[in-house]
Amino acid sequence: MSDSRASPEGGEAHQERLHRRRRAALRIAMVNAVLFLGGAAGAFFTLRGPAGELWAVIGAGIVLGLGVLSVSFIILTARSQARDMPQPLFDALTGGEVGTYLCDGDGDVRFANATLLRWLGYDRDQPQARRAIARALARRTEGQRLRGEAVGMRHADGRVVSLHVSDQETREGLAWGLVWRTRPFADAVPSGPASALATTWVRLLEGASVAIVQVDAGGRIVAGNRAFRRLAGRPSGLRSGAFLADIVAGEDRRPLIRRLADVGQGGDVDQPLDVRLAGEGDRAATVYFSGLKRTGEAAEGAILHIVDATQRRNLEAQFEQSQKLQAVGQLAGGVAHDFNNILTAITGFCDLLLVRHPPGDPSFGEIMQIRQDATRAAALVRQLLAFSRRQRPRPRVLRLSGTVSDLLALLRRLIGERVALHVSHDKNLGFVRMDQSQIEQIVTNLVLNARDAMPDGGTIRIATYNAEVAESRVTVNGVMPRGRYVVLEVADEGTGIEEELAEKIFEPFFTTKEVGRGTGLGLSTVFGIVEQNESFLELESTVGQGAVFRIWLPRLDAAELASLAETAPVAAEVDTQGAAILLVEDEAAVRTFAATALRSRGHRVVEADGPEAALDALGADEGPFDLLITDVVMPGMSGPELAERVREAAPDMAVIFISGYSEDAAGADILDSANFLPKPFGLDQLAGRVAAVLAQARRAQSDA
Repeated sequence: MSDSRASPEGGEAHQERLHRRRRAALRIAMVNAVLFLGGAAGAFFTLRGPAGELWAVIGAGIVLGLGVLSVSFIILTARSQARDMPQPLFDALTGGEVGTYLCDGDGDVRFANATLLRWLGYDRDQPQARRAIARALARRTEGQRLRGEAVGMRHADGRVVSLHVSDQETREGLAWGLVWRTRPFADAVPSGPASALATTWVRLLEGASVAIVQVDAGGRIVAGNRAFRRLAGRPSGLRSGAFLADIVAGEDRRPLIRRLADVGQGGDVDQPLDVRLAGEGDRAATVYFSGLKRTGEAAEGAILHIVDATQRRNLEAQFEQSQKLQAVGQLAGGVAHDFNNILTAITGFCDLLLVRHPPGDPSFGEIMQIRQDATRAAALVRQLLAFSRRQRPRPRVLRLSGTVSDLLALLRRLIGERVALHVSHDKNLGFVRMDQSQIEQIVTNLVLNARDAMPDGGTIRIATYNAEVAESRVTVNGVMPRGRYVVLEVADEGTGIEEELAEKIFEPFFTTKEVGRGTGLGLSTVFGIVEQNESFLELESTVGQGAVFRIWLPRLDAAELASLAETAPVAAEVDTQGAAILLVEDEAAVRTFAATALRSRGHRVVEADGPEAALDALGADEGPFDLLITDVVMPGMSGPELAERVREAAPDMAVIFISGYSEDAAGADILDSANFLPKPFGLDQLAGRVAAVLAQARRAQSDA
């Protein structure tokens, strides 16, 4: 609403002229504030205060790049006795004939308005104009505030212009100044609304959590807030006249310059621009643009709101990695069944050949090579399944020395002749509880990583030893508590790992190797296995000297060993020879190998290529069966469903499930893990599991 009371010193026409002047001046003030702060919607009105004073209120809503709305109200008052504001003060508040500037803590001028520049003979913001203002202000005593004192400033033509300056220092260490050609209203400027207005502007800019920067038509930085200086990597201040494109990575500078040009021509500025920032680290930002003129004509510059998008980019990258992991898991689960069936046949028939071709036979070496290659292929499938969390670990009590020793022949073939392998073990090495295949994956991956780090050859050292940790310590995957551990250490003499890469090497698909030499799954698999087994991982590396990986596994004490021994199956002396076994397997090669292997151990085997054939065999006069060995996934009926049908007729029959899928994919919730034999398996694994299950079943029958 407006003030409707007529001035006692004039008529209604005079009052109307005053009112129009106030409205026009307040419009200018609001527009100046809005343009400087980056574009907003605003309103103003006048009202009479409780004491009769006249209030002029400016309401400005500043819309930031993220859609955050901050609202500022600036209330300007004039005493009712005066009936009007003093002209100099009114001009200062409304941005009429008043100059303004902003200085940082170092005395550099960041911003000067067009009025001040015009008084100094400049038609636009130029570095020499800012330097002239800064030199004039530097002559005052340090820490002294200006309260309308005359200051000599150098004009563009060389003469000295006397201007009156009042300034206000903010808590952020900035100085906001107001400049007049004549001495302003002395009592009101330093502590009145003008100072409040300046302080409000500075706080709105400096306190914003979003980076805000003003650039001129040439893309040079005019002013920027604290968030922008921090984002640009220049927290102490910005170089006057620097190009905004300088803070952006090289490949993103051209798109930024093109977008600024579009804004300058009044083009579409609704779409933000994603850029990468220059400097160290992979930092990203999203830039929102606002032209300084909204009338469609060419803009004199732009206000930019810049949001740090580094965290968002990292989250997007992690999401992409998770999608890759999901794809790997689906791929691994899909091919595991068929691939493991093939590997079971290869491994099994190699074992049968080795029975007829023992060491010393001319064919022994070739057969062993085939079997070792099949073992490597099986390890790759296990690695993919474990990495995609589709295979449950099967921990057991073991000594690392035995597991590592069994791998030596394979490891020496993998590393080649240019790399030497030295192994050492503590004599009284403690026991750990872990899946043996996971230990093999850790050792194999670390050794292959060490080999690749030594392209010119060298020595890989594997050591296992007992260790005690007296004080908790920080490791790659967390804080390791005090306790007794068994340590697996793999050291090389290779190129080492740079500090900035040490945090990335355990990420999935991260690799520094050339295309075709690495998948980026090796060390991430090691990390996942260590985490899964509540163990700890350490890395020491010196560039040019090599790297040392240490896996700290909790050592079992005597009480834990005794407890595990009580729950473990007792290998009693039970005769398991000559058992009648019903073998159900739809893969012919696997069925042929398994039947041949079991017959070689003295068992009677009846083969069935599916559930229907198995039920027919039970109904025929084949005699009672002691053991059912069945595949889990078969056409028509699953292995667990077949086992239920069989146990209806023979409740005491033991069952072993075999599957090329992982245990989880095969339906581990209904399978007894003690009677589950995953593919691929060899002759000894099959015969050993059959003997253990038959012995357990016959002990149960004798106890009953």
